[in-house]
Amino acid sequence: MFGLVFIFLSACKTTKLVPEGQHLLVKNKIKTADTGSNLVNKVISKIDDNKSLYIKHKPNRNILILGRFHLGMYNFGSSKRHPEKNESKKLRKLLRSYGEAPVLLDTLEVAKSEENLKNYLFTKGFLNCEVTHSIKYRRKKAIVTYYVIPSSPYIINKVRISADDAEIDKLQNKNIKSSLFISGQVIDMELLSKERNRLSTLLQNNGYYDFSKDYIEFELDTIALFKTIDKGNNVKETVRLKNAIDVNISIANKSVSERFYQKHIRSVTVKFENDSETYRPEAPIVHDSITFFLNGFPVKPNVIADHINLKKGNLYKSSDVELTYAKLSEFTIFKFIDINFVPSASDTSHKLDAIITLKTNYRQSFTIEPQGIVSQLNRIQNINLGNSYGVANSLIWTHRNLFHNAELFEISSNTRVETQLFRDSTDGNLKYFNPAFQQSLNLSLSIPRSTYIY
Repeated sequence: MFGLVFIFLSACKTTKLVPEGQHLLVKNKIKTADTGSNLVNKVISKIDDNKSLYIKHKPNRNILILGRFHLGMYNFGSSKRHPEKNESKKLRKLLRSYGEAPVLLDTLEVAKSEENLKNYLFTKGFLNCEVTHSIKYRRKKAIVTYYVIPSSPYIINKVRISADDAEIDKLQNKNIKSSLFISGQVIDMELLSKERNRLSTLLQNNGYYDFSKDYIEFELDTIALFKTIDKGNNVKETVRLKNAIDVNISIANKSVSERFYQKHIRSVTVKFENDSETYRPEAPIVHDSITFFLNGFPVKPNVIADHINLKKGNLYKSSDVELTYAKLSEFTIFKFIDINFVPSASDTSHKLDAIITLKTNYRQSFTIEPQGIVSQLNRIQNINLGNSYGVANSLIWTHRNLFHNAELFEISSNTRVETQLFRDSTDGNLKYFNPAFQQSLNLSLSIPRSTYIY
């Protein structure tokens, strides 16, 4: 049946529904005049491998062996003479809904794709590149060829960072060697967002809690860059650098009258949110300078404190926050973790209160896992041993805090009954072996990392 459908669809003329004076787009090509440049070839190769990302005006799908199957399906379900049947007939409507209408050549879309290619090449350092196209017509079909004419790429000359705040300026210039923009390399605009994230993360890991990447701006300077060359004998020559670019990064203050300050952690508080059955108000417990509100949850504070990287008196670091999230997530006793920072109402000392909220999970659970067993036994020396049939059941009891160290303790009981059915070669009757019974009991104890039982 499928073979017949395939034959019918293949027989459909692909240009069946193409109006007079228009053309079916069948292919996009990309060519470049600068075939000797490895960098250009690399960029063109990437574009060629991902045409749909840059050339939005793309032809109908072309599947290996099946060809333009979806276009054929649409054409097969369409009546050119009686278009009113296309929606009235269920089969035609179904074929058209799963098929693809013919993609007609649109010169406006070609121009947009041309601009997309130019913009992409611009991000890869070819600031003055050109992209043109030509269209080859054959009957009612069209092939579009995009020609990339790149100029020499722009090379990074210098990278400068300046901040309105003296302390931030000092910190960023101290770490300028970590910049993703490197002198002598081709400028890549995609690095702008990555560099912005790097600079923001650097500040947030050095106490600047309320800093965001929105305060970072980039200026790319390509206007009249010069370099002085020492030719010896006290002779110096100033030459203009071709296709050179300076990357100037500026970091603004919070406002005209307000600067960013480094924040230290004044206090760390851990609050347990338990279910109504286990919740019990109780006095806070202080361990390792961390205040715990356990609210009736029976866990040792030192177990939780070992997994918290936020410490009283330390400089705020976003990396410590992320690490604390990761460590606390190892505990199965928590189903929700939230870390907030509250600045002082009169923040003259520039300190933060860290509040960690832990929503606890059910401490105990019971699971039943029934199973059906059907397995084919190996054939040895052409002897039919039949199939094996049976049932199994697993009972699992889980306790997530048995010894008050947030450990995971499990007891699982596995019961299995299985028999073998076979047909007797002498009388042809169906027979079976006596059922085999298997019972096992497993115990497991998982202790979170950096947790010790006292």
